[in-house]
Amino acid sequence: MRIMQPPLLASSFPDMEITSNDEWVSVTPVYKGRWRIAYIQPYEGGNELYGDGLHYPQIKPFWIGAKFTGDIHLAGGVKYAGKGE
Repeated sequence: MRIMQPPLLASSFPDMEITSNDEWVSVTPVYKGRWRIAYIQPYEGGNELYGDGLHYPQIKPFWIGAKFTGDIHLAGGVKYAGKGE
């Protein structure tokens, strides 16, 4: 999974300029550890079933949570200049 970071705004309010000159940064984290399922629970929202049962099967959505134990290493990012144009 790659993480993309857009240019950040200046921290001082009077000059709200983009401080990074329109450079995006891409970081690919390295996961060293173990993933496992933390929970499974039914979705508690408006529609209980999705699909009409004819053209698409009726499904009942649910949430799945994951737990990661280990280390996440974020190496130096790669700059992409002019990504926002």
